[in-house]
Amino acid sequence: MISICIPVYNYFVDNLLVALSEQTSKIRVESEILIIDDCSEQEIRLLNKNAALKVDARYIQLDHNIGRSAIRNLLCQESKFENLLFLDCDSYIESDVYIQKYLEYLDKSMVVCGGRSYQSSKPDNKYLLHWKYGLERECRDAISRNQFPTRSLMTNNFLISKSILQILPFNEHLKGYGHEDTLLGIQFFLSGIEVHHIENPLRHIGLEENDVFLNKTQDGIRNLLTILTMEYNRDLLNDHVALVKAFSILKKIKLHKLTGRLFFLFKPLLVKFITSKNPSLLAFDLYKLGFLCSIK
Repeated sequence: MISICIPVYNYFVDNLLVALSEQTSKIRVESEILIIDDCSEQEIRLLNKNAALKVDARYIQLDHNIGRSAIRNLLCQESKFENLLFLDCDSYIESDVYIQKYLEYLDKSMVVCGGRSYQSSKPDNKYLLHWKYGLERECRDAISRNQFPTRSLMTNNFLISKSILQILPFNEHLKGYGHEDTLLGIQFFLSGIEVHHIENPLRHIGLEENDVFLNKTQDGIRNLLTILTMEYNRDLLNDHVALVKAFSILKKIKLHKLTGRLFFLFKPLLVKFITSKNPSLLAFDLYKLGFLCSIK
């Protein structure tokens, strides 16, 4: 038995629901498709509610936005079954046996991650930063992800038992975008929960425009700063987040404040390199490090 859990915010999920419905109809396991809308715009709400009705999915509408962590905890709470498969709403199912590949891992005390992919063709220039970052940093095969399982955790496409998530829920102190999966991975590591990666990616189709992606990256770094204030071993954070490791080195040699000041001086130049027709991921890394130093 499996609950397919989809948090939705301002994204039309008709195609995703149809694909999931077609696959669940072919498996011999009782299932449900559960959607919770995190207070999307009215037009999106109506479209998704009708789409859910067409495939007999369960649809819950929230009257106010509760955020990425809280809505996933609510999906866990509202789900009927013990096995929870989480999908991001801006996903495209590439495999006809996507659901089937997860079935052998049902009712096991482990977390199973399928991975993420991006389109191979180059998008419009305004989407290049997100696309290039995703293609070069997030698209990794299962073998490489299994080398550092909790570090490679991504919550766009993963199977988890309800009992595990009830004990180790998403941390709702993290607001907005980013790093809820980082913190969840650390919690799994500390609790000895096995994280296993398989080759079963979902394609991320919700590319953000360059300026939007840059702003969301900053939101994620603010969440990372929140994690830094929590009672976690700094060496453990260094192991899980390369950005934190770089920041720790700068702080150790007392250059983090200078880096923060230099960030404001060179920010326009970095943005130019980041949002060019050939985005520089090195400039993007320097931007993130400078931004962290400036707000820290």
